[in-house]
Amino acid sequence: MIEKEEGGDFQSLSRIQRWFEINCDGDWENNYGVLIDTVGNPGWSVEIDLSSTILERVEFTEIKENYEDETSWLFVKKADNVLFGSGGTPTLDRILEIMSDWVTENASLSEAKTAGSSEPLSIIQAWYEANCDGEWEREYGVEIKTLDSPGWKVEVDLAWTKLEDLEFKMIRENDEQESSWLVVEKEGDKLVGSCGIHALDRLLALMSDWILSCWLALPDDDSE
Repeated sequence: MIEKEEGGDFQSLSRIQRWFEINCDGDWENNYGVLIDTVGNPGWSVEIDLSSTILERVEFTEIKENYEDETSWLFVKKADNVLFGSGGTPTLDRILEIMSDWVTENASLSEAKTAGSSEPLSIIQAWYEANCDGEWEREYGVEIKTLDSPGWKVEVDLAWTKLEDLEFKMIRENDEQESSWLVVEKEGDKLVGSCGIHALDRLLALMSDWILSCWLALPDDDSE
């Protein structure tokens, strides 16, 4: 797992280093990688090749900062499976921060996907971790509990996350089955699922599949 730490450009570079290490498999690194270089205007150029990684499918909204300033201008964009950043001479740390933040945030679920992401709890755990920022987790989270029917109920808070405003079409299965019925729906800012005593695995699979597919398809709204 790529951990986000405090500490400026060195920590940003450490996170990019960790992402590179995760993707090295004896073959990938022979064709793809990371390039940090100076440019003659003068300034910096950073390229992270996302080809053949799960992040190649994740959208990125272009970021531009200080574009009228001759020295502190910068931009970061994604094109042809490459995350590319460029900026003036004092901007390398900020470019690395933007790029490593995006990689860290999106790789949490991507790692769950590659490591077992058929495992629903791994996906939900990674999604929860990606949203923890020192504040969000104090008010919101995930709850799994039993029902006296008997059965199970799962609630995933979507408030203040990228999934908050997305629509979800209710899913119902096995209405007539006492132990394997289930329903998943969105109630306000929560994704809520309930099921019979034998349907918890199926319930978690449906909820985690939606979370993962939506997360990976969305643009990075922090960059707007």
